[in-house]
Amino acid sequence: DADYVEVNTDRKNNENLLKVVLISTIISILIVMIPLVILYKFNIISFNKNNIIDEPKVELKHTETSTVKSEGVYITDVSEVVEKAMPSIVSITSKTLIQSGRFGPGYYGYGQSGYTEGAGSGIIVSQTDNEILILTNNHVVEGASELTVQFIDGKTADATIKGTSERKDVAVISVKTSSLEKETMEQIKIATLGNSNELKVGNGVIAIGNALGYGQSVTTGVVSALNRKVSIDDYSNKMIQIDAAINGGNSGGALLNSKGEIVGINSAKYSSNGSSSEASIEGMG
Repeated sequence: DADYVEVNTDRKNNENLLKVVLISTIISILIVMIPLVILYKFNIISFNKNNIIDEPKVELKHTETSTVKSEGVYITDVSEVVEKAMPSIVSITSKTLIQSGRFGPGYYGYGQSGYTEGAGSGIIVSQTDNEILILTNNHVVEGASELTVQFIDGKTADATIKGTSERKDVAVISVKTSSLEKETMEQIKIATLGNSNELKVGNGVIAIGNALGYGQSVTTGVVSALNRKVSIDDYSNKMIQIDAAINGGNSGGALLNSKGEIVGINSAKYSSNGSSSEASIEGMG
């Protein structure tokens, strides 16, 4: 009986030791895993296919808005509003392949081809897991073989067309986040959208765009009329008429209210010579 009791006691000691080891191992795993799960849950870290921890993802912030008591006055000092909105505005350069020949442009140089460049503007409106989405006019990107976007820090990246509407003259293009440096991602922002239905005739507005392809410029004015019917290229749309100077290259740029919210896209201009690119220059602003 004594021998039996001694063996049984050793077995119990071994079982207790095994339990202690298992409990200690589980606690150690939990200590390591719980912080990782929390960091992954809040997108502070992520894992690629090789289970290697990637760098933290940069989430774009929205532009800040200004608090203005009265919107029914002509805006004189817009520096604060522009400074907050500018990180969401981009310049767009398009390259279009032109074929020359017997029945092509110019009717000379048969078989020759070349690229023509166009300038426009765009507004950063959203961010996905791997793309920055930019709103612009359809006529800025239509027929383009190449698109290049320049951000507020002067850095450029290639863009692709995601979708267009010729009738509404709007388009969405995208830039891969992987093509942007971390410094650029930290400077750009998503535009804050306003409600154009709340606009009144006489409200102060700000137009920002890549005027004449020289880079972002700012002009100010007031809402001259609402729901103005404008026909361009066989399509008619209701637009906001403003007296702020709009020039070639402003297309696709932002129309802001006095708070810095996007209330429209600069799309067309009229003068005694016609509309859009055919119209005379109104000034750089």
